[in-house]
Amino acid sequence: MDSFWIKIDDHYLNTVSPYMKMKVEKKIQSEPDRTHFVRMCPYCNNFYMLSMITESLITMGVNPKYCGICYESDPFYKIHYSLEKVRILHKLSVTNLSINENTTVEKVQRVLLEQCVVNLATGFEVFFRDIFAIGMNLKFVKNEHSLISKFYKESKNEFLNIGKMDRIFKEELNVDLKSLFNEEIYSELKIIMHKRHAIVHNNGLVDKKFLTQSGIECNLGKMIPISSEEIEKYLATAEAIVKIVKQMFDQLFFPYLKERIDTELYLLVR
Repeated sequence: MDSFWIKIDDHYLNTVSPYMKMKVEKKIQSEPDRTHFVRMCPYCNNFYMLSMITESLITMGVNPKYCGICYESDPFYKIHYSLEKVRILHKLSVTNLSINENTTVEKVQRVLLEQCVVNLATGFEVFFRDIFAIGMNLKFVKNEHSLISKFYKESKNEFLNIGKMDRIFKEELNVDLKSLFNEEIYSELKIIMHKRHAIVHNNGLVDKKFLTQSGIECNLGKMIPISSEEIEKYLATAEAIVKIVKQMFDQLFFPYLKERIDTELYLLVR
């Protein structure tokens, strides 16, 4: 499974009933030069089949990245795109840019590093919110319905606070994020969120809340510490988080998604 698309190949067909396998093969054999995918969008709940010219997939590396109906991207594609933006900002921060004679290189670098932190935190907020809402929808809502928007609204302010996020995952989905990640990853995630809060709400200055909650040695009224090396470390941590969450999602929630896809595909080809 990639981006909530399933490629219809021998591996997939061996997981369905002989009758369904026969019907699907009959449908796709009429287009031998195409690769076929099926998608059950976890956002709009629409199901459809898509065929793409196989040569294009091989030569251009084209793969579907979003729903063809609501155009919502899946959470894993969103977070990878966010991380790519952070990498671009980080590269710019070490190129000694200056906008004009009144703006120092150090100030430009500081702004870019702050935006790296903000983009990381925002990317994680959207990523975990989407994973939670999709998990709830797949696990507890009937196939023909979707309550994604409801789960979004009810948990709207929970995902910039790691403690609250951990609690809601544990209570609603029985997923313990603190146990899922090691202590170092969990601590870094909290620090990213604390730094984002200070940057967005206090111009990047250390206030009493940051001083008491972050666990970082710093001085009140000074700029929160951010370094280029720190951003590199956060990016590595982010990749580890995405990998761990992907494994968790595939284990706990993908079976629900595949069951829905199998049902809809059967109705399509019978």
